[in-house]
Amino acid sequence: MQRSFFSRLLFFGVLFGLLAAEAQAQYETRGTSAISVGGGGPAFVRETDAIFLNPANMTIRDRPGNLMISLVGLSVFLGGDIFQFTPYEEGFTGGANVSGQAAVDLLDDWFGTGGQLRRANLFTDFNILSISYRQANWAAGLGVRVRANSKVGLNRGLPDLLLRGTEEARTIPMDFEFRVYGSTDISFAFAYHLPQYKLHVGIAPKVVLGGFYNDGRFEGDLVVADTENNPTQPHVMNFTYQNQSAGNITRDLLAGINLFDPDNAGEVNFEFPFLTTDGFGYGVDLGVTYEAMPDLYVSASITDLGFIKWTGDAQTLTPVNDTFTLKPVEDTNKIFDELSDNIEDTFQETNEDEEPFTAALPTSGHLGASWDLLGGRANVNGGLSMALNNQPGNIAQFPRVYVGGAYYLGPVPIRAGVRALGRGALAVAFGTGIRTRYFDFEIGGAGTLDSDLLGPGARFTVGFSALKFRI
Repeated sequence: MQRSFFSRLLFFGVLFGLLAAEAQAQYETRGTSAISVGGGGPAFVRETDAIFLNPANMTIRDRPGNLMISLVGLSVFLGGDIFQFTPYEEGFTGGANVSGQAAVDLLDDWFGTGGQLRRANLFTDFNILSISYRQANWAAGLGVRVRANSKVGLNRGLPDLLLRGTEEARTIPMDFEFRVYGSTDISFAFAYHLPQYKLHVGIAPKVVLGGFYNDGRFEGDLVVADTENNPTQPHVMNFTYQNQSAGNITRDLLAGINLFDPDNAGEVNFEFPFLTTDGFGYGVDLGVTYEAMPDLYVSASITDLGFIKWTGDAQTLTPVNDTFTLKPVEDTNKIFDELSDNIEDTFQETNEDEEPFTAALPTSGHLGASWDLLGGRANVNGGLSMALNNQPGNIAQFPRVYVGGAYYLGPVPIRAGVRALGRGALAVAFGTGIRTRYFDFEIGGAGTLDSDLLGPGARFTVGFSALKFRI
């Protein structure tokens, strides 16, 4: 089977970009209390929140009760290093004429001088049910959550073509990526306390039910011809790409959307992805916590170590052709019409492999410390997280550092923190809620105040935990 792959992929990438812009990212949604202090980390989380980040901490007893049930927890992250406000304001507001060297300077500020990609990320995490039960030296837990992660990236090539046109002969690297991942995770956690060694150890094996997957990457070079000396010489694009997809990304998007035939958009039937299982896999979360002194904990954990095999509508697409030509046009505004026509002709056919494929889970490593003060009325914490692979669901392999604290005014927690480095600017976090003997409610968020402060790119996270019962 052969399909107009690139046109459909480009359409959905543009659609996501527009949605992200209208709404105005490793994984940043590890529970509401962790969001509220900037990240929390593997030493800060407790009870049901520990199941997915550091199961060892289920045995730490700093709250009364043995059984905790958590229902309806939701967190959302939107951000990425493409969301930089300063280049946009300097280049596209106030009637500035962005062309020539001014366009080069703008692109250098926005994308850098190399070929790195800038990305937009949208991640959601819905905690359906989590249960933790503890005894003197051991604890067990069950967690069910749904995750959906989307990422679109591009380098400076397309903006370069848009701003500078084809009047100047040059070679423009043009790279894109479109990556999404959705799953339902069912985790079974166990932790054990070794008091003689001041250690807490934990393991949380999980079953992963795959909802959808796409890992698409395009790399190309557009050779802009010297039309001033040779007006009929065509521009040439040399490229390669690979796209692996499964689930309703294949079934409902790539099969049903054609960028160059808008009438086909009506044929798309995008079903809710978590009602079907198009992949199946296994994973494990591992954690260890050391009590350095009373109420001071140092922790390390690895999350999402495992794999998933995608079988439902699995396909791998590669190009039949690896080059196309672009006829010179006098009107720069029509260059994208010409580019669209050439892309349609070139990408009308693809090589398609419908064999199932296996992909790693988005594995990450975490280090952190947490210190309870004033008899438990205050806490300071910090940590570092880093993606250990480049799978969909991880932003990038850059460490992220976070520091935060909390103070408890009776039943009302006041939490705050900061997050720095990674793929984004400094983010400030805040959260509160209700914290009682039998019931907890939490709400929190984090966001950048300046998209260039200690890193490029705005990022925003919000979360709430509606129902937490303790018995």
